[in-house]
Amino acid sequence: MSGRMTAFPEPHSQPERFWSLFDLTDLFASGLESYLQRLTVSCSEWFGASGASLFLRDGPETLSLACAAGVQTRIPTGSVISLGEGVAGRVLKRGKPRILNDLNNESDLTDIDSHSPSVSSSMVLPLIDPSGETVGVLNLSRSSDEEPFEPEHLEEAQVVAGQAALAISNAHLIEAKQRAERTASHFSRLADIGKVTAQIAHEIRNPLTGIHAAAQMIEDDPESSQMFAEIIREEAQRLNGLCDEFLAYAKPVRIVKEPGRASVPLTRASAIMKPAFDQKGVVFHCRPDAQDPMIRLDSDRMQQAVLNLLKNALEACEPGDQVTATCGAWGLEVKDTGIGMDTAAKEEALQPFTSSKPTGTGLGLSMVQKTVEAHGWSMQLTSDKGEGTSVKLFRQEN
Repeated sequence: MSGRMTAFPEPHSQPERFWSLFDLTDLFASGLESYLQRLTVSCSEWFGASGASLFLRDGPETLSLACAAGVQTRIPTGSVISLGEGVAGRVLKRGKPRILNDLNNESDLTDIDSHSPSVSSSMVLPLIDPSGETVGVLNLSRSSDEEPFEPEHLEEAQVVAGQAALAISNAHLIEAKQRAERTASHFSRLADIGKVTAQIAHEIRNPLTGIHAAAQMIEDDPESSQMFAEIIREEAQRLNGLCDEFLAYAKPVRIVKEPGRASVPLTRASAIMKPAFDQKGVVFHCRPDAQDPMIRLDSDRMQQAVLNLLKNALEACEPGDQVTATCGAWGLEVKDTGIGMDTAAKEEALQPFTSSKPTGTGLGLSMVQKTVEAHGWSMQLTSDKGEGTSVKLFRQEN
């Protein structure tokens, strides 16, 4: 009897070591390769094996070496097992785990002479997942100066092999799910790009049509060139404004926070928009909080955000409707009694390049959201069809 065999731990004496073979921490934390390497090393130690190797299926009839462990492991990198060929290949073909102590006593293996003379005993364990598919094979061997494996060792090893097969199967499912998610994300991005491109083309085509028509009229009636030249200038300015909007949205929002009050951008934006409200006959109220505290914000950026909200509110209102702009320690709000939005419209309102207005680019509310997020604030949009809309910008403590 060899000393190595007497060192073999019995399950009842150190059960925690045996159950550690079922720890899936590496599988989820570091991936399948790390988990299988740890499992192979642990199996080699637990079952007193001089060598251990694990092969994974990589084709209909072949398995490739994934990892190896043990002092007598001499398996070259890139080794392959073919189903039905060699000792492991024959065992895999039958799909049943086996202990092999003497090939001369194995009637179906006597024609194989590749068994290493330094190996006196081995266990070949097909890794079969819950669906019945062979996903790999675990080989454990003992050298010629060690005692052979016993049937009880095979029973324990089968449990571990089942766990390994389940882990491999789960890892493959996770990989397949991740591939599917990446593919879906890729096609989603392509769809978004297509949508944005179509919207940009649409927005640019309108002023280009006006420019082309005006140029044609100048050719047909040179005496009217001054009038149509003005149309060309206006449409060119409109094109330039669209480009500015698109570029502004594409760039990351850079803010410079300084001490200030939320009432400052609110009152400035309100003063700019007041004439437009009066002209349309919409009642406008600006109500800054008298106790408005000092906070840190980019006042210019926040003023532009409030301007966008006030423009949206004005466009949603008819004469006689009301718009109220308020602020306080919690943040800012622009509320109107206009046409409001249904659920679908609310979802679209936050999507860039989506607008219900004939001349809108759909970037106003998206730019507000970018500014708010750059400040570390949050935005809340509430609206009901026919009941008006409220947009609140909630600040975080700063």
